Amino acid sequence: MHDVGIVPLDASGGYWPGGQYYLQHLIRCNASLLPDQRVAFTDLYWLHAAERDPFARVRPLIDHQRVLQFPSGRLARAARKLRRSIRGIADARDLFGGIDVTFPLPLIEAQGVPSLFWLPDLQHEHLRALYQPEHYAKIVALYTKYLDGAARIVVSSQFGLEDLARFYPAHATRADVLRFCSVPDDDWWRLDPATYTQAIGLDGPFFVVSNQFTEHKNHLLVVEAVAILRDRGVRAVVACTGSDYDFRGARYIDRVRERVRELGLDAQIRFLGLLPRDEQLAVTRRAVAALQPSRFEGWSTVIEDAKSLGKFVIASEFPVHREQLAGRPARFAGMDDPAGWADALEATLRERAPGPHAEDEAAARAWVAEAMRTCGATFAAIVAKTVDAAKR
Repeated sequence: MHDVGIVPLDASGGYWPGGQYYLQHLIRCNASLLPDQRVAFTDLYWLHAAERDPFARVRPLIDHQRVLQFPSGRLARAARKLRRSIRGIADARDLFGGIDVTFPLPLIEAQGVPSLFWLPDLQHEHLRALYQPEHYAKIVALYTKYLDGAARIVVSSQFGLEDLARFYPAHATRADVLRFCSVPDDDWWRLDPATYTQAIGLDGPFFVVSNQFTEHKNHLLVVEAVAILRDRGVRAVVACTGSDYDFRGARYIDRVRERVRELGLDAQIRFLGLLPRDEQLAVTRRAVAALQPSRFEGWSTVIEDAKSLGKFVIASEFPVHREQLAGRPARFAGMDDPAGWADALEATLRERAPGPHAEDEAAARAWVAEAMRTCGATFAAIVAKTVDAAKR
């Protein structure tokens, strides 16, 4: 069994919940395998552990936790120096004893242990206008460093693999596709969706957008579509959940709120904020459909959540969305086509009732079980490939 040193993403939990969910789901997928098929996970920290455990929700499924640091005493430092000199070690591999590979990032520079790097996406190359030059340059430098230093690279979609080949062709031969899935736990079913949504004032049919408020998530497209429907005499309500943190510092949520006020849609566009996971999922289960209007995704957690709940999805025309929803009932509309979105919302309101729908959720559970095994086995194979290559 290979031991994967898993390095937390957004250990504070403040700016990228999707990164935490990604790792939590992967850990659950690994646990779905037979014991001899799994990898072992050790969450790694440099100098000190995170104040809030980023893996609290999956702690029983993680084998170990380790905090790495240099020896503190003079004798210990001297002994380490001697051992390293005898063995000819110039990097930090002696601190990682037992760890075969780190994922999704290296823990430190020159760690001496193979790094399996997860490349979330290359959004900054496609949506350059949304990035200040300094920010763009910083991302390029960081990704180049991680890609150059990675033993192997994980991308989340076929589109991501093609993107890597386009922008970093020298690295594409070291890349593998790992399509993650959302894995429900007990909290997904803890709340009664109808009772909860009624308590927060969502009484009738509604749609849900569970996206962080950054510009590429494209909330304004849905706002304009709701206004078009209002003018047609059709009332559509949309509940928006998600953080208002904008890593570009642009406060996109303020623009969305202002447009809602201008159009007089305050009663139809509801801003619920970043809800606890069980509450956010109760809203999703009750919704008529989940909406994903985003301009760019590496692999949409919103869509994976919906798939794991058997929830109907309306998504923007984007290759990754098509890849995720292949073979599933869904609607697509252009990411700059509010009239097309209005048509999709209206048709869905006619055809579908608020959830949850027991048959759809039962079918989704069966699908999730198989998707978990596929994801877990794929990851274990990638780890084995990475470790084997490092031994050559």
